[in-house]
Amino acid sequence: MQLIKIKRNKEHKKLDKKSRLLLVVGFLLFIIGVGIYAGNIYYNHYLDMQDDKQVEDFLDNENNDDQEAIVNDDGEVQEVDNTPTATYDYIGVLEIPSIGVKRGFLNINDKNNVVNKNIQVIEKSDMPDIKNGNLIIAAHSGSGRVSYFKNLYKLATSDTAYIHYNGVKYTYGVVNRYEVEKTGEVVIKRNNDKTTLTLISCSQTDKTKQIVYILELVGQE
Repeated sequence: MQLIKIKRNKEHKKLDKKSRLLLVVGFLLFIIGVGIYAGNIYYNHYLDMQDDKQVEDFLDNENNDDQEAIVNDDGEVQEVDNTPTATYDYIGVLEIPSIGVKRGFLNINDKNNVVNKNIQVIEKSDMPDIKNGNLIIAAHSGSGRVSYFKNLYKLATSDTAYIHYNGVKYTYGVVNRYEVEKTGEVVIKRNNDKTTLTLISCSQTDKTKQIVYILELVGQE
């Protein structure tokens, strides 16, 4: 009887050691998971700040000369280079204040002109300075960091969007909104006698469809 009791005690000790080990491993995995999650949030926030800075640098550079002169303590004139160093070579900025969009866009042929990295200028687009042209921009909706059009569905007919391009600010007003099946192709329903901006993203209510907004140019400055 005594021998059996000792064996059971040994088995309990083994179980206790195993339980403690599992508890320690589980705690370490939890800490690692929290660290990875927090690190990912911080990194995405850092990237967002970098993107915002690039946009502001681009706009500042659009509104000012590339060089400005300053005078040092000796009365000598020095040139200061204001040209920003950017990760992406933006050619313009899309701004939609009502839904919090302010993103740079790239040349159609730029390798980073893709929705997985930026708002994307679609092939066959025209820049805003082309009369009766159509600038077509697409972006992700959803909850990811690059889901720049996640609030596009909130855009109302009273809202305006702006394109900053070649030192000119173009103002567009919403004139139409419709949804199409997600087939890889989108029919653009617009007035060909108007200079337009087309915005495209996935529908928030039906993942088999895409939402399309048509905006027409109302002014520039």
